[in-house]
Amino acid sequence: MYHIPDDKRAKESALKIYKSLRNVLRKKSIMDVTVMDIKNDCGISRSTFYRLFDNVQDVLEYQLGIFLDRYLKEKENHEDKILYFYEFFHKHNNLIYIISTQSEFILKKVMLEKAKEKDDYLVSFKVGVMTSLLIKWTERNKKETPEQMAEITKRLLSLNMTDVLTDF
Repeated sequence: MYHIPDDKRAKESALKIYKSLRNVLRKKSIMDVTVMDIKNDCGISRSTFYRLFDNVQDVLEYQLGIFLDRYLKEKENHEDKILYFYEFFHKHNNLIYIISTQSEFILKKVMLEKAKEKDDYLVSFKVGVMTSLLIKWTERNKKETPEQMAEITKRLLSLNMTDVLTDF
């Protein structure tokens, strides 16, 4: 669990910790990262870390929650929500890296907490599709523009999913 009070200094410390975690994740998996790794990267004290977070996974959960809140709020202002999805993640490259290299369980947990949809099967389906497309896009070095990715996604979504899921 995270415990970020609504004050500027605490939020700045939380962001500094997240940026350090992001740096450390380039070398280690989330399950192998320690508070000491983060402390060594950004120079915060252990007490500052534990005042804000219970564990390393909470840092990622907190920041993904911030990104998801921002995405959910901003997407309402866009007519083409699929295009906005790719524009948002194109703008936040570091988030794509984390999603594509770390376990989906944290993203699913955050989505269940933040999203209106509470059907855990549907959330798992959405996370699986979203994550797979972002990973493939990243593997291709984002060769496609957000507009092209939106068109690809719309084409895929127009297919009969029953046939897609059962035709191997």
